[in-house]
Amino acid sequence: MIQKLFSIENYGEEKGSIEKGIRISKVFRNKEGHVAVFWHGFEAQNYRDIEISLIGIYRKSFNEDLQLTFSVGGGEVAKFNIKKIG
Repeated sequence: MIQKLFSIENYGEEKGSIEKGIRISKVFRNKEGHVAVFWHGFEAQNYRDIEISLIGIYRKSFNEDLQLTFSVGGGEVAKFNIKKIG
């Protein structure tokens, strides 16, 4: 499915960061991902990579500015706002 995304939209320079976030999300989604939490420590950067990926997809595919922050660390405030670009 990931390669299909890149066959329908040209993400140019953002392709690497978008693919990285999608692949991390895929691991989290997999049933094995639920078991993996027992031997993988929490890394906030994983969530930042997913945010960057989704922001890029919204910008390139939907012409929308996605303001996204997952609340995963102490004091973080979740954010999910979408604005049409242009």
